[in-house]
Amino acid sequence: MGKKYPVTHQSRQKLETKKTIDAMILEMLVVDGCNSEVIADELGLDEHYVKHVIREAEKKGKIHSTWWSWHWRRKKK
Repeated sequence: MGKKYPVTHQSRQKLETKKTIDAMILEMLVVDGCNSEVIADELGLDEHYVKHVIREAEKKGKIHSTWWSWHWRRKKK
C-alpha cells in the first residue's frame, strides 16, 4: 500500500474550492445555457479546464451529453 499523507487544512480547503468552482461551471452550463468560452470568461478560468470539468461530469452521468458537446466535437474536426 502507498504511503498515506495527512490531509492538511489547506489541501482540504483547495479541494472544497475546486468542488465549488466545478459546481459553478456545471450550473452555468445547465441553468444559464452558457458555452465553455462564456463560462471561462465569466469565472476567469482556462477554457480547457472548463471543457475538462464538463466532460468529467458527462462521464459520471451528472449531466447528459448536450448539443454543446456535439457542437464542440464537430467544431474540433
